[in-house]
Amino acid sequence: RLMQWRKASHWSNFVPRIAALLQEDAHLKFYLAADSKDAYDGLSRRFPGRILVTERHCGSERCDFRDCEGMRYSLIDMMNLARTRLILGSGWSSYSEVAAYWGGEGGKPVQMLLSGRDFGSLVDMPPVLATASKRPGPMSRKQGRTRWR
Repeated sequence: RLMQWRKASHWSNFVPRIAALLQEDAHLKFYLAADSKDAYDGLSRRFPGRILVTERHCGSERCDFRDCEGMRYSLIDMMNLARTRLILGSGWSSYSEVAAYWGGEGGKPVQMLLSGRDFGSLVDMPPVLATASKRPGPMSRKQGRTRWR
């Protein structure tokens, strides 16, 4: 089941949801916090001028290594993600959840939709998890017209 969730979190599963949001508001921009160069390249190519990123200058071979420098970029990404109005996150991502609560107001998190649960290739959850979920649910159609950063 873990591999199903990981596959559901591939960047390509975010494309239809981002495209749908852009149909509602063509001026939207999306802050991308990812752990793969493939995601940055693929989404930036698919949505030119719509994907905002923190430029990385890493001393190591890749910026997604879990060294001190990589952790700094991860924290910067989380703080920027927390400033958005909607988080499209990877399925059951604690990273997305922390950003959502960090950026929320009055003890309520930033609206969050998760790949594998709310969009993309949906993954079946065991009945216990499906009913016990405390995560925010999908936004209503009316909320979907709100502008996000």
